[in-house]
Amino acid sequence: MGEGLLSLMRRGDAYQVRYASTNPYAPDPPPASYRDTATLTAVLRRWGIDVWSIQQAIATVRSGRVAVLPVHVTAAQFQAAFPSHRAPRVSLGATDAGGQTPPPPPHARMRCDHFSLAIDVIDRVPDLRVAGAYAKEQLRNRQIDCQHYAYEHGIDKPEIDNWKWPY
Repeated sequence: MGEGLLSLMRRGDAYQVRYASTNPYAPDPPPASYRDTATLTAVLRRWGIDVWSIQQAIATVRSGRVAVLPVHVTAAQFQAAFPSHRAPRVSLGATDAGGQTPPPPPHARMRCDHFSLAIDVIDRVPDLRVAGAYAKEQLRNRQIDCQHYAYEHGIDKPEIDNWKWPY
């Protein structure tokens, strides 16, 4: 699978976990929900997150904020945490000569990238709304720039495609 970000938040009496790949055009899975901290902790430990980071993230979520954690995940770990319950995507009316439905191009997949995740965090964390306005604008501009590049060249920008988590 690769590297990405997990965002954790409290939704009612459960913990909601979302994953965003560092590939800006990879589709996001539906969020996973965990009823208690023991289950959430077990899942995060299987993903290789250290105990201290898990404790800090859970404390952050309990205080009503969103916690974001960097992760490196294998396909098996990803499938265990985010099982696919959806039917395959079908694009009506667009077929090639072989009768197969082509996948949507990278630029057609909107709002499923790490720029959107960071913008979403700025929108949801009250303390960041004002202070993060400039950063949000810069992220949106980079997102648009990457979409234009993908539309013109049919691939992601090399700086996005080859990006590695620095920590």
